[in-house]
Amino acid sequence: MTIAATLVKSGLVAARLPLTVAEVTLRRGTEAEDWPPSIAFDAFGATVKEVVGSLAHDHTLVEEGRLTRAKVDEVRRSTELETRAEILQDHADAQLTQRLEADAARRDAAARRADARKRTARQAKSEAKRNADERLERERQRGTKADRATKAATDRRDRAVRTQRATAERTALAEEREALAAKDAVRRISDELETATSDAPSSSSGAPGPSSR
Repeated sequence: MTIAATLVKSGLVAARLPLTVAEVTLRRGTEAEDWPPSIAFDAFGATVKEVVGSLAHDHTLVEEGRLTRAKVDEVRRSTELETRAEILQDHADAQLTQRLEADAARRDAAARRADARKRTARQAKSEAKRNADERLERERQRGTKADRATKAATDRRDRAVRTQRATAERTALAEEREALAAKDAVRRISDELETATSDAPSSSSGAPGPSSR
């Protein structure tokens, strides 16, 4: 190892000591390589190695600087990909949440519409039953009125028949009485004629004879 490489590495280690302490205390339990301050310092160290190595013609130091820079670039790309993945995941989660909320809203709306249709159907059924009951009641009332009218007409017809029958009976009785009266009159007249005939004087016994001279 050249003097330039030794000085650069020693200086970078000394310069990185506070950052190392911070990594231990602040980044406990996580990877330190993807911490932005660590990435920035590694990029700075890679630049220092490349510059000093080029000036000192230390190709090993230059190559180490390039490897460090490639590692830093890889970490940055990985971090960027992870960040993009997190952003995409957050966006997907947000879209999923929106879809779930939209689906829930549609289900709630569908449930409300179904409830409204059920209420409407129940109201229509109740209205139809009420109308049917009212029609039955009207028909019953009309039937009752028709029955009363029929009974009244039957009563009037029965009274008329009874009246006609009574009139006919009175007429027949009167005619029978007149016939009996006429028969009695004929019999009396016949009896009177017979009596008158039997009481008249005989012409042979009652007439005076001629006188002789």
